[in-house]
Amino acid sequence: MIAFAAVVLVAAAIVSLVLVQRVQTDPLQVGASQVARSSADSQFDTPADLSLEGRGVLAYEPFYGLRTVVEAPSGVGSDDECMTIYQPELLDTSDGGYYYSGELFLRACAAGVFPAAVTFTVPDESPEALRDAYPVGTPLQFVYDRNDREVVVFRG
Repeated sequence: MIAFAAVVLVAAAIVSLVLVQRVQTDPLQVGASQVARSSADSQFDTPADLSLEGRGVLAYEPFYGLRTVVEAPSGVGSDDECMTIYQPELLDTSDGGYYYSGELFLRACAAGVFPAAVTFTVPDESPEALRDAYPVGTPLQFVYDRNDREVVVFRG
């Protein structure tokens, strides 16, 4: 019985260490908290036109009606990833190019050691699901975690 308890305790300690390492803290102590961590969504067909310089793009799990795509480094000109956040239902790619009819189309690129990060306040024209979860005016920040290849969302 004591051996079983010791095994359970060791397993719990290992699991908690792994989980704690994946939760990012508020580095500037401004009151932000992590609210989501998105993995790549290989089932989503990402429009190639969302890429700069023809770089490959990878979509991430949706976040209350928003989609995040991250462009892989091209190796030509820049080794930094770029991230775009948009509403997929407002993107029209029917004519071979793309036309976006929404106002919430945000893009940022990494710069050396600084990750790609998009910060905004929830606007009136954002998806209803986002406004239901985070009222208009709520500050959100999407940060690309290069090491884990995930998008981390913080709420201010």
